[in-house]
Amino acid sequence: MKLFFGFLKMRFAQDASYRTNFILRCLTLASFDLILPFITVLIYLNSDGFFGWKFEEILIFQGFYLMITALDRFFFQRIDWKLSEDVRTGNFDRYLLVPMHTITYMVFSSLGVEQIVNFMIGFCIIIGTILWYGLSVTFTGFFLVILYMLLALIFTTALSIIKYGIIVVTVTTGRTSEFFRTIKSYGQYPVSIYGEVLGTIFRYFIPLVLLSNEQTRSLIKNIDLVNTFPSLILITLSVALLYLISVFLWNEIIRRYQSAGG
Repeated sequence: MKLFFGFLKMRFAQDASYRTNFILRCLTLASFDLILPFITVLIYLNSDGFFGWKFEEILIFQGFYLMITALDRFFFQRIDWKLSEDVRTGNFDRYLLVPMHTITYMVFSSLGVEQIVNFMIGFCIIIGTILWYGLSVTFTGFFLVILYMLLALIFTTALSIIKYGIIVVTVTTGRTSEFFRTIKSYGQYPVSIYGEVLGTIFRYFIPLVLLSNEQTRSLIKNIDLVNTFPSLILITLSVALLYLISVFLWNEIIRRYQSAGG
């Protein structure tokens, strides 16, 4: 935590050097991410919306998606822009000499502090919707939301580690980041719209439900902890397995790494 806050302080200091650029970047990213809730509003104004989801529920759904996406970008997005070039030029070797875990160093030295704005927008959408519609939130629901948020962060971490491993090996595969971004984009809609087969895959094998679906259900649909426990265990096991696989692949890739070109 000391290292994290030290790097965070340095990142804020760097961005403060060009305040106008930082403010414009925050506004641009915020306006871009607000497109999704806006489209949701248009869908519900002109159709019956998503089956089984009320308008206020889907707004909270989009709020959670903004928050989790912002956390994902805060920790991992900036690395994509630089890692390939560093591997190609041999600068990646310097990462391996730093007296801390390589991925920890890459993450902490590339924090996207502008994503804090998007996180707060998602948070405000959730709180505003709950207050406006007078929705009730139980302690169990709140507990499950925190748990699913942690699982979501582990899940996005695992995907990012796999992505970085692919970049280190292939070096010049320019669409790797877009591929993983496309996969995660399926989590911006309720899993029920994908049908039984894809819904099962997105719940237990590639748990995209963690990007918003489970948090929203837990918070406002009064999910009983006993009934949701089997699903929670399966999702947790899926995330744990994916994370272990990602760490194993990364360690193997670093063990075989031969410098300047992978």
